Amino acid sequence: LIALTIFQASLWISVYTLWQHTARYNPDSWVVRSNLASGEEVERLFPAAKRDALASIAMHELNPHAYLVLGSAELDMQNPAAAARALTRSVDLRPQSAAAWTRMGIAQSMLHNPDASETAYRHALDIDPDDETAWNNLVTLLANRHDYPDAKAAAQRAVALQPASVSAHFNYGEMLLKTGEPAAAANQLRIALSLTPENHTVRLQLARTLVAAGDPAHAAIEYQRLLTEDPNNSAARTELHALQSPPPKNQPSLSKPQP
Repeated sequence: LIALTIFQASLWISVYTLWQHTARYNPDSWVVRSNLASGEEVERLFPAAKRDALASIAMHELNPHAYLVLGSAELDMQNPAAAARALTRSVDLRPQSAAAWTRMGIAQSMLHNPDASETAYRHALDIDPDDETAWNNLVTLLANRHDYPDAKAAAQRAVALQPASVSAHFNYGEMLLKTGEPAAAANQLRIALSLTPENHTVRLQLARTLVAAGDPAHAAIEYQRLLTEDPNNSAARTELHALQSPPPKNQPSLSKPQP
């Protein structure tokens, strides 16, 4: 029956629907319940995913996939301690799972354990050097401890892996700015803005970066575009006013000139 149902997968709306259907006929299969939980996690049905992952584990304790799904659901429900416990079990059973190590890094970050988080991300990247989530999260972690050169290298890798990612280009721009390359940073932010033209956060950061790059004319254009889209943006209005205001003149000296 399972084979027949999988053969019919193209007839179903989603993988979740497929496993939901299969579970009606095979509720005592740990494989079915584990895959149903995975589908529920993708569909953002986190309590249901947790329930079915636990059911699968109860049927077959040595089930790394079910622990991974359980940990992911706990993360999405903002339960990092429970997530870390489940993910520890997952990587114990399947240490070569990059996905489990990446989620472990997220859980440890939420628990304010940056060293453990970095270790987990680097384990993930040793297994899968193309893990986009691990690279992006590693950028944030390294930047938070002011390790900007390493963060820049990680951000560059993330951009190479996901050239259509707004956050990857934005993060790379931020790290280029932190390492004293404002013109290159502005180029990355232009790319990010081209991918999401209505993103006010990106446009504001581009304007600020252009100021840092010594290009006030183009910075003013970006501020003005932002204010056209969002007239109530007080930061953009204040910064544009400061940019367009003449520098204060030197106060005349009150002391007598020296002969």
